[in-house]
Amino acid sequence: MVLGDNGYNGEIFVRMKQPPVLLVLEKMDVEERQAFGLFLESPLSGATPLAHQLWQALNTPPVPEDPEAFYPRLWPDQPYKAQRLRRVFMELHQCLRQFISFRATQQKSDLVRELDYLRFLLDHGAYGLFAKALARTWREVPRLERTDRDHQYHLSRLHRMENEYRIHQGADEDSFEAVARSLDRFFLANQLELQASMLTREKRFPQRHQFPFADEVNRMVERAPLDEWPEVRIWAQVCALEAPESPRRAYDELAQSLGQFAGQMPLLYLRQVRGYQFNYLLRHLRPNHKEDYRELWALARTMTEEGTILLQNRLSQPFLRAAVQSACYAGEAEWARTFLDTMGQFLVGEDRSQVLAFHRLLVAYYQGDYGRVKKGSVVLEKGSARQEVLLRVLLLKTYYDLGEVEEFFRLAEAFRRLLERKGHLGQRFAEGYAAFVRFAERLGRSRFDGEKVPVDLKEEIMATFSGEKLWLLEQLERLGK
Repeated sequence: MVLGDNGYNGEIFVRMKQPPVLLVLEKMDVEERQAFGLFLESPLSGATPLAHQLWQALNTPPVPEDPEAFYPRLWPDQPYKAQRLRRVFMELHQCLRQFISFRATQQKSDLVRELDYLRFLLDHGAYGLFAKALARTWREVPRLERTDRDHQYHLSRLHRMENEYRIHQGADEDSFEAVARSLDRFFLANQLELQASMLTREKRFPQRHQFPFADEVNRMVERAPLDEWPEVRIWAQVCALEAPESPRRAYDELAQSLGQFAGQMPLLYLRQVRGYQFNYLLRHLRPNHKEDYRELWALARTMTEEGTILLQNRLSQPFLRAAVQSACYAGEAEWARTFLDTMGQFLVGEDRSQVLAFHRLLVAYYQGDYGRVKKGSVVLEKGSARQEVLLRVLLLKTYYDLGEVEEFFRLAEAFRRLLERKGHLGQRFAEGYAAFVRFAERLGRSRFDGEKVPVDLKEEIMATFSGEKLWLLEQLERLGK
């Protein structure tokens, strides 16, 4: 219980926790909030006048952070009653839940809508209408086909209803085998997807998952008609890709399958498989092979064009970072600039503005706009500790390229001290960039002071865990070593 000057006639009250409806609304994007507002205006929402008032208050600046501050907007000059306010928040939350259910219904595929209609007709004994609707649905199936796990489940429903109808009509033929095939196909795709997820997780954590029927599933996959079941083939190839020490052949086979079937897959599932591809290329990047970066960039370009680089209209920072850096390393800085202009609006994260600003400076560096890099590094808002390190890397490379000797060595010394001081960066991250600074200084002493570069420096760089290996090796090559 709290007693004090709370602005509500000094009443004793229990401080309200953040209502669930506010927590959900925080996670919704602009389009979803707008759609919810329209839903509230419809009779379907069942929204009370107070729920409408609360929604208006939530969209009228300034929006208070404390939920209790909404009380005087709803009941001006009335004593504060916590239960009354909670009730309105609960009413709006119930409207939101109805909106989510309604939206899910609206977003059902055409095939699922047909299945719901067929189920209704069959359950209500409208057999004549059912037969006509069934024939129409089967004609539409090829157009609606999707090589994903859920499509086969929907087809199994269709086969099952057809089977019920045939049995009811006393037909000699049934559809049991067709139902079984669809369910087998659905089962295998889902089991393989689960295996792929477990294999991926085991790369990051020591946990080893027990999968008691793995051998049986693999034997089913071997017997399955993979040319006819492309989604099963694709998930089997993803499992091979995620297996320990998977060969390059596994990636090439998956890429070939996607080249044939990507256009038939819903974006959500295609994005999931593309993510496995992207992470495989990231894990196998060779720092002295520019063609590896070009391949990663080409995949990022494909994902951007087909919309799979976004997940629910959101762009993660690791995807943005890898896409922009690989493009720059591959000599495609202009593409990276356009990518930031068009896709940066979808970036998530509290420090998104600093991340975007840094990557614009990175593009400027690879376009030779050193003046912008130097100027931008001064005005760039301070971001995370790691972002600060990456900015200093960019500056150090800029000073080296411009031949600004004094600035180069001064920054290298300050950089080294920073890395020694920033223990929270993570040991491996700090060690990698400490090695970069050490190698960059040796290159600088050779270029600016005429110091002889050891003949084995290339081998040393290759054998050491270091950031910016590609840049270091390129500078070493320019020195003729």
